[in-house]
Amino acid sequence: MSYGWRVLLLCWALPLLADSAPVFTNFSHSLALQPYHQDYLIAAANQPVRVSTRLLVRVNQAFVADIPIPDITGPARILYQSPTLDYRLLQLRDGADLFAAMDAVRRQPGVELVQPDLLQLERRGYHSQQAVLSDSRIDVIEQLQQLRDRLWQGSRGQGIRIALIDDGVDFRSEALGHPDTLFQYDVGSQQADASPRSGRDRHGTALALLWFARQPALQPGDLAGLVPEAGLIAIRQPDTWTSHTLLAFQLAALAGADVINCSWTSSLLLEPVADVVRDLALHGRGGKGTAIVFAAGNDGQEIEPGQSEAALADALVVGATDSRGHLLAHSNRGGSVDFYTLGSELPVSLPGLRHFSGTSLAAGLVTAMTALLLAQQPDLSLSQLQQQLLSLEGIAPGAGSQPFSGGH
Repeated sequence: MSYGWRVLLLCWALPLLADSAPVFTNFSHSLALQPYHQDYLIAAANQPVRVSTRLLVRVNQAFVADIPIPDITGPARILYQSPTLDYRLLQLRDGADLFAAMDAVRRQPGVELVQPDLLQLERRGYHSQQAVLSDSRIDVIEQLQQLRDRLWQGSRGQGIRIALIDDGVDFRSEALGHPDTLFQYDVGSQQADASPRSGRDRHGTALALLWFARQPALQPGDLAGLVPEAGLIAIRQPDTWTSHTLLAFQLAALAGADVINCSWTSSLLLEPVADVVRDLALHGRGGKGTAIVFAAGNDGQEIEPGQSEAALADALVVGATDSRGHLLAHSNRGGSVDFYTLGSELPVSLPGLRHFSGTSLAAGLVTAMTALLLAQQPDLSLSQLQQQLLSLEGIAPGAGSQPFSGGH
């Protein structure tokens, strides 16, 4: 059953569940939280979640941050704030009833949306795990190599800031060298250090190598080190706490990101994340629109409306092909996918990139080409940038490659 039909079925059955299951609103749909082991299950999406003692609230100018609210301790903390969007985080008192507190917060002036801060109970879906044998005719690879060489005649990314929201970057890597790291932060530990925290945290380092690998570490023909003169904003945020995701985007915006790479998706798209992506796409980069690149995912499925971040119309969503330009069997596809490019393994000698593939790789390549285009034409609007990307060899249009709406 599709996500949309599950939501409709839940809305029909909601009166039967109201007495037993707390409810919150997501995109105007009421989602019930049913007890599930020690946690909860969002029945409409069959998604287990952990519920914190925190509330996310979208507010407007009528909201008073320090007004006393029953069962809420301390003032509301800013999670994401721009001239057009304001999300705050509220902390419950010890022993408070989360859902009673949600009702109290909803009644406050200036509150537009209230959701519990949720952790989707699975590691964030990074999309680079399936290796694919490349065809001997490396048409797309040659196209991308020629494209890189042509764009490098104008710039190698100088002046452009790429934000990487991922599982960390190993700055000790000799192949990475010393990229121009403008800012780094670990959202979970609240430390100014985006280094990996475990041996399995290699995904972000692979993307950093794709963009910033030292040229002396590369062999002729390697497709890596694509934007060596760009600046890096490294934000370690590998979990799915909604509050952490919003804060990661806020930090990227405050650090002046021109492009934000998100080579991941969550199992369930939540409204606060969609709000922030849309706000940055419409108003970021001085009103020209921040380019936010998401991987389509490696499930071999059609992306349903509202399913995950890969369904967002305001993002640049990238699927994966083999070296002949054929859609990879494990690449997600659908009406929200803007571009397709290489997702089979790179011709590269670096150990950290040798087996990097899938839609994560494809999204990283589009991020690199986006940065090279903006380095030459920094005044491009997001709509103009999208059209420029569609004209590049090695990048094929997807069904979602229509001009952005909203005046940018």
